[in-house]
Amino acid sequence: MENLRKYFDHVLNFDHSSRGAVDRCHNLFVTGAVLARKPHNVLELGIGTGYLTWSLIYALRYNGMGQLTCADNWFDWGMTEPAGIDKIRAAGVQVTAPVSEEEFVKQSPSNVYDFLISDADQFLSGLWIDELLRICQHNAFMFFRNTNRKDDLPNLQLIEKRIKELGLHHYHFTETSRDDEHCYQGWLFAVNDKTRFSAKPAPGTHTGRNLLINFIPGNEPTQTLPGAGRSNEMLYLGLVAGKNYGWGVCSEYLTRELGKKINCHVLRQEDGTADNMNLNGKLFQALTGVDFIAMFENARGKENFGYTFFENELTSLSVENAKKYNLVLAGSTWCRNRMLEKGITNCDVLIQGIDPHLFYPITEEKEDKNFVIFSGGKFELRKGQDLVLRAVKILQEKYQDIILINCWYNKWPASTQLMGYSRFIRFEYQNKPWRELMNRTYVINGLDPNRIHTCDLVSNEKQREIFKNTDIGVFPNRCEGGTNLVFMEYMACGKPVIAANTSGHKDIVTTQNALLLNELSDINITGPNDKLIARWQEPSLDELVAQIEYAYHHREEIKKLGQKAGEDLKAYTWSQSAQKLLEIMDL
Repeated sequence: MENLRKYFDHVLNFDHSSRGAVDRCHNLFVTGAVLARKPHNVLELGIGTGYLTWSLIYALRYNGMGQLTCADNWFDWGMTEPAGIDKIRAAGVQVTAPVSEEEFVKQSPSNVYDFLISDADQFLSGLWIDELLRICQHNAFMFFRNTNRKDDLPNLQLIEKRIKELGLHHYHFTETSRDDEHCYQGWLFAVNDKTRFSAKPAPGTHTGRNLLINFIPGNEPTQTLPGAGRSNEMLYLGLVAGKNYGWGVCSEYLTRELGKKINCHVLRQEDGTADNMNLNGKLFQALTGVDFIAMFENARGKENFGYTFFENELTSLSVENAKKYNLVLAGSTWCRNRMLEKGITNCDVLIQGIDPHLFYPITEEKEDKNFVIFSGGKFELRKGQDLVLRAVKILQEKYQDIILINCWYNKWPASTQLMGYSRFIRFEYQNKPWRELMNRTYVINGLDPNRIHTCDLVSNEKQREIFKNTDIGVFPNRCEGGTNLVFMEYMACGKPVIAANTSGHKDIVTTQNALLLNELSDINITGPNDKLIARWQEPSLDELVAQIEYAYHHREEIKKLGQKAGEDLKAYTWSQSAQKLLEIMDL
């Protein structure tokens, strides 16, 4: 109830002089609909002052479920970040801005949202409604509001006309508590015209300050509950906490998306589930390392499913531990094939996804006139950044306008130190601040640090801004047990890539969406007593240089590869990964 108290305090403190905020009456109406329907995935187009956004946050917190996404061009602030937006992000809202709201919708996957609120100032044509309908699930609710200002009337008429053409059951209402210039109109309707939502206001419903919207008894809108259409069985999740690295990102998104589709419970020590050998439901958990050590070894469900990413050789312990699971899911086809090779037949593949609200095709031209190369992934031998540095050195000596931007921050010194085994660069690890360590590496390898931009740890929310001002991404990775998240995210932004055609990359790349590195040499990594540790494939330096030089001279051609990459990656979202997992687990 504390969140509802905060909500009412928030509403009662509404400032009528604020022209950008939805009025109290509509706020109460929209929030009431959210409390009644308990939506899982809410989209607010147009953040405005944040007044309605905070109302939605309080309502979703009270419901105990639901994810809020906000997209805005921040036009009202001259495209600058408004005060208080950090607090909105900190509350768990996915904020995508500044961005064209129309572009955001057009790039969104279909059937995502079950509740949508729009300020309707982007209605450029009646077909805009069709785009919004496309991204909403069956039986979703939509709420539009707009002012009565004369310049908005064409938009209002288009909305009303298209709603009627589509036969959508709706309510149309106005709020007259303001002066004529800022009086608001609005519509609320169900997406599917077969829903039992009343097409006409019930008796007593009218417009005006004391706005009242009634549902006719027996015709209330149906309510989508957690796990609707699926088993009511609880799914237990034992995944990895953390942010800004592979396992952490994967775990965060899978937990969020699964929670929208089925009843889920995250394993915790404090409630005893982490050590419960008799969980009353199926269990899906992370398997760490090549030995397949369970994240929560003492937890067991009715059925048990593991999830693994690995690059090194499996062991006899891997085989024994795999027997404890109904199924072991691999992060790539390459991983699954390595399991089959070892005799682990109870296996399948679950490809990771991308967040389509953060990573979607970039259509604007970049500002930098230089040819800018992007390279990402933690700095280590397996990721192949030594090949990137050697290739960049060769090409920067030939072309003065080649720049490298990298996001290589590695929080694990042990894996960073493995770069010392590279045959392409000199690397001497020192316990120094990241940029200082990297700049020293550039200098001892004859590179100019002024032509290389080194980023510190970058959050997912900030990466698209970095991608925007680059021409091509270079990923000569020797091995990827998964599909390489930063690689997928870069492609999802409609940017062309040069990629090693090996291991996990092969689940994503084609000759139509990437420049491929096909000249690969098998390399074996051995330890004490020549024990085989890993079998990878190393790209050819000459082919890498040639592909970058081709991209340099064919900038328009590679843009087409990027466009195809952006289209292809729309098929890989976390929502789709969660859906595939539920199908595999028969939930």
